[in-house]
Amino acid sequence: MEDTYLSIKEFSGRAGVSPQAVYQRLDKDLKEHFKLIEGKKALSIKALDLFVMQSADQPVDQSSGQPVDQTIEDDLAITLKETLNLLTGQLAEKDKQIAELNERLKESNELNRNNQILIGRQQEQPKQIEEIQQVQEPEKRSLWSRLTKRSTD
Repeated sequence: MEDTYLSIKEFSGRAGVSPQAVYQRLDKDLKEHFKLIEGKKALSIKALDLFVMQSADQPVDQSSGQPVDQTIEDDLAITLKETLNLLTGQLAEKDKQIAELNERLKESNELNRNNQILIGRQQEQPKQIEEIQQVQEPEKRSLWSRLTKRSTD
């Protein structure tokens, strides 16, 4: 049974690769399927199955994945910069809130100190009033001294 042969261009079209890729593999694993027909290079159709299976086993070419990787890295870098800017803004806002709370705490401490002073003064006032009342009250005299005072008056 005779094999059907395809030109390099037809073969590359069916395999879904460039003719250069076929020429590169021509001296390696496709050599046994190669034939020169009327001065033109041709490959057996059986080699197409071999070519497709081997291509599927090989990893994806790094050069074709690189632009995708670069795009992903660029997107990631942009996302990280946006996140950094957002977090920096939030940190600045928190710093303002902390400064405001510290100011309120100082005011609260000052008010508390003033209240303590007022409470201390209020506690001293009744003592002073008692002392004044004691000074103003006349001494109690004995009955004889009162009687004698009347007689002298």
